[in-house]
Amino acid sequence: MDDSGQQKILIVDKNLVEDLNLDHFFAVDLCPICCSELNELVGNSRTIHPKSKYDFLIKKCLKCGHWFTDPTPEQNYLLKLYSEYSLSVYGEGWVNQITNNYLNHPNYQELFANNWILKKECNTSKKGNYLEIGPGGCQILKCFESLGWNCYGVEPGRWVNGNQKILQNFSKLPTKILFDVIVAEDVIEHVTNPLKMISELSKKLSTNGRIYFTFPNSESLRSKLMKTSWRMVRPIGHLHYFSSKSINIALYESNLKLYNKSNYDLLYSRKYLINEIKLNLFKLNVKIIFSLIANLVISLICMLFNLGDQWRITAVKR
Repeated sequence: MDDSGQQKILIVDKNLVEDLNLDHFFAVDLCPICCSELNELVGNSRTIHPKSKYDFLIKKCLKCGHWFTDPTPEQNYLLKLYSEYSLSVYGEGWVNQITNNYLNHPNYQELFANNWILKKECNTSKKGNYLEIGPGGCQILKCFESLGWNCYGVEPGRWVNGNQKILQNFSKLPTKILFDVIVAEDVIEHVTNPLKMISELSKKLSTNGRIYFTFPNSESLRSKLMKTSWRMVRPIGHLHYFSSKSINIALYESNLKLYNKSNYDLLYSRKYLINEIKLNLFKLNVKIIFSLIANLVISLICMLFNLGDQWRITAVKR
């Protein structure tokens, strides 16, 4: 909404040319997790802007296995890019995810029907304080809210309107509330300083609370085979890619301890992919069908050998 109460219409110029202010980027010589100066070059990658003109280095720490992006944007500049809908951080096609066409997609509900966090938390009668960082369309947050939880969110994007508990800045959260469940799905890889973000979340966690993370796995099968062609390498939308060791270091430095760690490869549920295959079979989209089936088979192989693309981490107070 604007000041007059009128609903704003989101317009994105498809011909927008990428124009990054390089004065707001800094060189990264030390690992952002363990501070080691020993690293090797994984490769180069352009930003995810559809008309990208900037190359970035993807480096691997030789001590903890963490992958990171060099140079890296300052956090305030990064937030500015998100608030301005920069295609350098969102990439192409993201607008479809907040339109009625996307929300009314016949297979849309399957995206969240079997969310791993909801499975763990929403089958109990316990209620408490819930915080989600980067809730986007707030699907998971709304599930907790419907069960009577006291819910807050932090979302730098400007499309979340009308909910006074969805805040644009972390600093605006109530200072006297500790949260029993904190969710940061696909968030930590987007920030300049992951250790600082995890530490701030740890301070907001109640004594017996749980914090849930997901982020890219630098030790996955696809990362090993594809290097910077790996689908998770998305500068400057993604800045960090975690190894098992860098996870342990980040949690320890943030006064957290690992409760559960697993990885997965399917970006969507098997049921969602099968439904998509059926929908495209009806439309005779052979190329899309083949791509969906191939991705499903590869993902199942990755999961069989515990080499999936994404980590799922549950942590508690140390």
